[in-house]
Amino acid sequence: MANRSFGVDDGGAAMKEALAEIHTRAQGWRIYHTRRAIAWNYAYYLIGLPAAALAAVAGATALASAGGRVTAGVIALVSAGIAATATFLDCKSRQGHHSSLSAMWQALANEIRVTILVDANRAHWISEEGRAVLSTYLEREHSLLVSSTTGDQRAEGNAGKP
Repeated sequence: MANRSFGVDDGGAAMKEALAEIHTRAQGWRIYHTRRAIAWNYAYYLIGLPAAALAAVAGATALASAGGRVTAGVIALVSAGIAATATFLDCKSRQGHHSSLSAMWQALANEIRVTILVDANRAHWISEEGRAVLSTYLEREHSLLVSSTTGDQRAEGNAGKP
């Protein structure tokens, strides 16, 4: 968007293009956060289930015989290590963070879509309200990007593009 006027002189084409660009970015971020939420959900089960299973095996081994206590101890230590990893990663919290961000990006994309279809076709809206609405969408986009770089994003060092 290089130095364009958002007036009615172009029939609102520049305004629609600007809105469409934000819409496209919002959809991209929604997809990104949806995929991250799914990945963290898988990680939750891939780490949590083995920890629980190993703890059960360790308990059964310890109770089965006196000679199996060393084996049971080793299995219990491995299980504790996996459980500590699961606690440290906090997969469920990260999954929730990305699910929430995905929903917020989708809400922004939906609002922009309605604006493009309904409001951006009216010359009066473009000249009177369009600039303020566009600024509001850009501010919301910025806020969501800031939210994306907090929490697990900062910990992972991953504030890149979707």
